[in-house]
Amino acid sequence: MAFLKDKLFGLVNPCTISIAFSDATTRRKVDVPKVGEDGTDSFFLFTSDDPVSGTVTLKPHPGKRLEHQGIKVELIGQIQITYDRTEKYDFTSLVKELEAPGELSDTRA
Repeated sequence: MAFLKDKLFGLVNPCTISIAFSDATTRRKVDVPKVGEDGTDSFFLFTSDDPVSGTVTLKPHPGKRLEHQGIKVELIGQIQITYDRTEKYDFTSLVKELEAPGELSDTRA
C-alpha cells in the first residue's frame, strides 16, 4: 500500500512520498470514519507486540532539488473508546530520523 499526497500544508508537494509496510498484504486493516465527512478511511492495525517495518520512498520531481530540515517518520498510536467515539487519544508516539538536514535530488528509499 502506498501513501501519496498531492499537497502538503496547502502547498504543492515537491516530491512523491510513498510508504510501504513489509507485511502490507497480510496485515489486518480497520475502517475509520472520516472526521467531518462521509465515508471511511482504511488503516493498518498494529498491536503492542507487532513489529513495524517497511520502506519510505521520497522521489523529487524530475529536475527539481528538495532542500529539507531533516526527514523523520512518526508513528502515533491512537485509541478510540467505544462509548466516546468523538475523541481519539494518543497513547504512544515514536519518532525515527531517516535523513539529516540537507538536499535531495534523486530518489531515496
